[in-house]
This record gives sequence, C-alpha cells and structure tokens, in this order.
Amino acid sequence: MKTDPPIPMVFGRTVLDARGPFANTRIADVGATRGVIEGNPVLSDHGLVGRVIGVAPGVSRIMLLTDVESRTPVMIARTNGRAILTGDGGPNPKLDYLRTHDPLREGDRILTSGDGGVLPRGLPVGVAVKAYDGGWRVALDSDASPIDFVQILLFKDFSQLAPPQALAPNALPPTATGAPIAAPVAAAAMPPAAPAAAKPPGAAKSP
Repeated sequence: MKTDPPIPMVFGRTVLDARGPFANTRIADVGATRGVIEGNPVLSDHGLVGRVIGVAPGVSRIMLLTDVESRTPVMIARTNGRAILTGDGGPNPKLDYLRTHDPLREGDRILTSGDGGVLPRGLPVGVAVKAYDGGWRVALDSDASPIDFVQILLFKDFSQLAPPQALAPNALPPTATGAPIAAPVAAAAMPPAAPAAAKPPGAAKSP
C-alpha cells in the first residue's frame, strides 16, 4: 500500500503477542533502530491494522483495532461524518460518537480522519455494517488476508505531508522607515495679564 504524498515506511514480520498486557496485540521484528516510534500507524496489504504502542531497539508492539483499549478517529467517506472506532475484543469494532448529517448506509467506506494528529487522514479502515443490536460496526479491510507482514508508517506529524516550500515562513515586507515625527512642542507659558488700573476716588464721570 502506498500513501499520497509518500510517507517513509518500514516493513516487518509479526507474530501473535500472547503474554502482553493487552488482548489483541502483535509483535513486529522492527523497532527503534529502524526509526519506529510509539503511535506509528501499521497497515497490511489491504488497510489499517493498528498502531505501535511500545518500541525497543529491534522489536515493537502493535495494538490491533480490535483491542478493547483501541480508539481511532475515523470518517465516513461519503458524508465526511466523524466517529470513534472502538475495539471491544470482537472482529468488528464499533462506531461510537457518530456525527453525520446524512444517515449512515450499509457499505459506507470508513477511513482515518486525521483528527488529533494521531494518524494521517485517508488510510483505509473498512466498511460500515449493521450490528444485531442496531448499532454500527466496521468490517475491517485488514481481515481480507493474514497480517503476518505489515508496513509501519514512520509518521510523526502533518508537516511530513506538505512540501517544504509550503512550510517556509512568508517573507514580510520591510518596515517603513520615514523621517521621524518630532514630538509636539509644549506651548510657552504666557505671563498673566496685568490688572486694569483703578480709578481714583472722586474722578469725574464723562457725560
């Protein structure tokens, strides 16, 4: 499986993890020495398998989408609606917190939404199926074949998906350097006006 734009990836072989602290996990034979970090998405030939939850120099632990601790933000391709894919130990994880304007239909394609920056947007997950209890579940694409061999995407953040020139800071126009504006000069204090001379008493009034 290829991504567009391309994301670096490593290939590994997995075996069942029978002694781990989780119900549905596998161990891959690639680890930190190959650039794998916690949170990296893991895919099979058909779709998303899970994500890396533990790393050592030569091995890594993968939590499958079906594990009871698995929570994956997903989207419905037809309506652009959002949901959380929740594992419960069964083969078909549930769609919880479903938010969509149009009703969900049987067979709707489910993809990763990229919300939260945990996984890149658009990775194939599966198709929506109606459960016996009336809820919605997902038939996983990864169930189409064994997951003995996987691809681990070395995904860190969304900056990997943009061309370098798009991330370069925009050149700002130079700051205008005009002549400095002089500060206003305070008006000089004027001496108080002299009082009018008083007329002497008994002065004749003009007719």
